[in-house]
Amino acid sequence: MNPGYAGRTELPENLKALFRPVAMMVPDTRLIAEVMMLSQGFKEALSLSLKMDTIYELMKMQLSKQSHYDYGLRAINAVINCALMIRARDPSMPEKLIVYTAIRNMNLSKMVAQDKQLFENLLNDAFPAVEPPKEDLGTLTSEIKNQLLVANLDPHPLMIQKIVEVYMALNTRHGNMLVGSTMSAKTMAWKILKAAQDALWEKNIEPEKYQGVEVYLLNPKSIKNSEMYGNYNYQKREWTDGILSVNMREACTSSTKLQKWIMLDGP
Repeated sequence: MNPGYAGRTELPENLKALFRPVAMMVPDTRLIAEVMMLSQGFKEALSLSLKMDTIYELMKMQLSKQSHYDYGLRAINAVINCALMIRARDPSMPEKLIVYTAIRNMNLSKMVAQDKQLFENLLNDAFPAVEPPKEDLGTLTSEIKNQLLVANLDPHPLMIQKIVEVYMALNTRHGNMLVGSTMSAKTMAWKILKAAQDALWEKNIEPEKYQGVEVYLLNPKSIKNSEMYGNYNYQKREWTDGILSVNMREACTSSTKLQKWIMLDGP
C-alpha cells in the first residue's frame, strides 16, 4: 500500500481501482530526527539532525542505485539507536563524534566499492576536523589471519577487512545480511569470524570483547515455509514448531555466555 518504498509491491490495476487514492506529505526527516535526539538527551540535536539529514539527501542523489541502500526514516532511526549504544559505552565522547561514528558504522560496511570514497568525502564535509575513533582490533585481526591459514586460505588484506566489517556490523545491528555474488566468500567470512572469536574466547583474551559463538545453522531453500516457521494442523488442531522457531527458542533460553547466531545460509 506504499508504492515506491523498499520492500513494498505495487497493487494490481484491477485492485487499485477499488481504492480511493490518498495524498500524503513527505515526512520532515530533519525535524523527526531532532525530536528523537532531543528525547534521548542530545544537547546538539538541532545541528546534528541537520547534518544527518543533509548527508542522507546527498547520498540519495550522488551514490549509485543499489537495492540494499536505504535513506528513509528507518535508516535514520537505526543511526540514532546506534548512537545511543555508542554513548552508553563511552558517555564522555563528544556528541559530534558519536553521530559521526554511528553514521559511518551503519553505512560503510554495506557500500559497494565505487561509493565508499564518495561516502567518506560527504561525511568529512559534514563533520570537518572530526576523526573516527581508532578501535583497537589488532588481536582479532591477527587471529583472523591465523584462522585463514588454518583453513588453507590466503590471508588477503581485502578478505580480512571484510571479516572485520562483519564483526563491526554485528556490534551495531541485531540482524545482518551478507550480500555478494556467488563464490565471493560470504559463508567463509562468518565461519572464519566464528573460529577467530572461539579461539580468542578459549585463550581468555579480552573476553568482554570477544565471546565464543554458538551457531544455529539452517538452509532455508532446502525446506518448505511450514517446516521453517511452523504450521497448524486443522484436522488434529495441533501446532507444530518449525526449525527456525525451535532454533530461536533454544538460543533465547540458553544460559551460556556465548553469542548466539541464527544463520540462514545454504550451499
